Formats: sequence, C-alpha cells, structure tokens
Amino acid sequence: MIPINLVFAADIEYSEHLLVCLTSIFINSKKSKFHIYILTDSPNSEYKDLFTNSVKKYGHQLTIIKVSNSDYANLKITHHVSLATYFRLSLSLLLPSSIDKIIYLDCDLIVLGDINELWNENLSTFPIAGVINACTNEHKASIGFNNTDSYFNGGVLLVNLKEWRINNYSDKLLKFATNNEALLTYWDQDVLNVIFKSNWKMLDPKWNVFDTSMENLEGAQIVHYVGAHKPWNYYCTHPKKNVYHQ
Repeated sequence: MIPINLVFAADIEYSEHLLVCLTSIFINSKKSKFHIYILTDSPNSEYKDLFTNSVKKYGHQLTIIKVSNSDYANLKITHHVSLATYFRLSLSLLLPSSIDKIIYLDCDLIVLGDINELWNENLSTFPIAGVINACTNEHKASIGFNNTDSYFNGGVLLVNLKEWRINNYSDKLLKFATNNEALLTYWDQDVLNVIFKSNWKMLDPKWNVFDTSMENLEGAQIVHYVGAHKPWNYYCTHPKKNVYHQ
C-alpha cells in the first residue's frame, strides 16, 4: 500500500498537541498507511523518541527533518505564532524530491474522519488546495486582492509538490515573505494566498472547520482550533474543546 504523506511543522512546545493530532488521524483512518514528515528546529533525542514510538506503535513511517530557524529569522512573527509557521513555504525544498503530493496539517486540529478521502482529491495541475476563509475587504485590499477574490486558510492544505518544483514556488513564497513583511497580517497564510491567487482548488469546508457554530461543526471531518484560544487552555470556550481531550 502506497502511504499517504502527511507533513507537520512543530517546535518542541507543540509536541503534545501534535501527538494528539496524529492519534486522531490514526484512529479514524485505520485502513490507510502514512508516512509522517515533521519539520522542526529542535529534533533532540527526546523529541525523536517521542514521535518514533508513537508513530511506529500504529505501524506507520516517520521522518523528522531538521530546519534551521536562521533561514526564517527575518520573517514576521507576532502573538502566538512561531517561526515554524513559515516552514510550509519551503515544502518543495525540504521534502524528498521523490514525493509529488502531500497533505500539510497544522498541529492545532483534530481529525474526525477518514483522511484518505481528502488524499484522493484530484489536484490536476493546481499547485495547492484549501478551504475558503472569509476575511474583510480591508484585509483583501491590503494584500492586493479585489473584494471578489477568494482567500483560503493555511491550516489544511493539499499540495502538488510537482507543480511547486516546476514553478519554483518555494523560492517565490520566501522572497515575497522576506520583502513584504509590512503587508503580512496573517503571516505565511497571506504569503500563500498572494502567490497562489486564483490558482488554487477549493476543498469542501468539512476538511477545515474553524467556524465555531454548531451547524458547521456538525459534519466536520477536521476541527481546526484557530487563533490564540486553544483547547488545552482552561479559558477556551470552543464547543468542540472536549474532543481534543478524549
């Protein structure tokens, strides 16, 4: 069975949350095989052992890739965001050249359905696919968008690495992030939207539910705890907070 390639970017502070995310995937996609790639700036022996034991317990493969923070040191970070958020901009440079397709996932989410369905989405020649994310017209204007232009969330992405390599997208993404710091309200997410403007496939919203209304959460395959109010914080009021702790 050909494994599904899942990619995460996680510094040591997010280890526990990534483990929860991985467990939710393994439990809900029992018929699938996975190759997990973790991009991290801190792969010490304890970190490696933690994930090696957890992933292999479920019979899957693991590759931990060390990333140098110095390559991203000049990029904008604020609030709860770390430099690791920018690692996804370098996917075609960091991952093995033998991989043509991956699913990129943030660590602050829980997978409730079989992710094999998402993996089988046909990207054709689209370089990336994501779930639409409503944002203000003011924000759209700040990054050169018209009011009618669509904007996607960067937390769940289906990525066509073959197209990224052909078009040198990682270089373009990093260059834009470096040269346009003042424009970036939502960090790497803004960068991805600018570079892939009108050149991305829209996924079913069930694959990245970050709206907290119960109506939208009802059919969620992935619940994404966006923003600073995470389910591991006691003050979190997310209606699906308890799912994280199950």
